[in-house]
Amino acid sequence: MATNEIFKEANHLSLPVPDGTLAGKPLRIGILNAVAETDEGGATAVVNGITQITGGVGNKDNFASVKFTGAWRLTVTGALTVGQAVYITGAGALTATATGNFLFGAALRAKGTGSGDVLVKILQPGQVAASA
Repeated sequence: MATNEIFKEANHLSLPVPDGTLAGKPLRIGILNAVAETDEGGATAVVNGITQITGGVGNKDNFASVKFTGAWRLTVTGALTVGQAVYITGAGALTATATGNFLFGAALRAKGTGSGDVLVKILQPGQVAASA
């Protein structure tokens, strides 16, 4: 029996993210695609004049709980058809444009031109052939 397994599924982990990352943001961490499940550990908000930490419990500064699987309602720029590739830019924005960007997922709903919400299934590099 193997005794070196650390995380059985590894679908949810606390990893380094850009400062100020908020829950729901699409991320590219190295070659991994994810969505932040919590705010970055050092994130704060002012509520009734009092500064409160909003970051995920147990996450230190510049770390957030992220998820590598699932389908998410995310803002994407450009027209999409069902099953079409969705790409992530170096700035973390999602787009239908492949050139200069990295594959992030696949559209599960069609969407017209411009920027708007669409249901996106996260894909990881080993799930698809690299084309961008």
